[in-house]
Amino acid sequence: MRITTILVLLGLWAVVPVTAMAQQKPPVHRLKLKKVKSVKLGKVAAVAGQTNMQGVRLVLFNTKSNQPLQVTLVSLDNSKQLTLGIYRKTWSKPKKVIKTGKDGSISHRYRSGTNTGFIVTGPKGARFQLLLWVGPAVDPLPKNAIGSMKAYEKKFGPQPKLGPVGK
Repeated sequence: MRITTILVLLGLWAVVPVTAMAQQKPPVHRLKLKKVKSVKLGKVAAVAGQTNMQGVRLVLFNTKSNQPLQVTLVSLDNSKQLTLGIYRKTWSKPKKVIKTGKDGSISHRYRSGTNTGFIVTGPKGARFQLLLWVGPAVDPLPKNAIGSMKAYEKKFGPQPKLGPVGK
């Protein structure tokens, strides 16, 4: 009876780690931006990897809403189409889903503010590279970017009168 109990417990012990591993959340890899000499404006992060059953999760922290971003995903196995999900605040629903094209790549430009998550999926073991560019903050336009000519002339003086267009 003791041997049977021990064998049952050993059998359960062998199954528990597999079940626990299957339920673990996939790791999230942090993207770190770096200044690169060949890129005049902004910073970049570049990673390479292979897809797996759960998808490869990447995250970029601390961007501002006035910074332009561009993410490019390249399939190193052109015949294997990859999918890139772009997420904000939660991993449950992507803000955008894009797929690599016939040339094996896809790019997307956007602005995020705060944090952006990415999940790369595709056939198991498909090799990929992901490049993220974050531009410098762009000053917003003044609130009153368009004004009347009368107000402009009051501030800067009268403007020369032009003849008819085309003459």
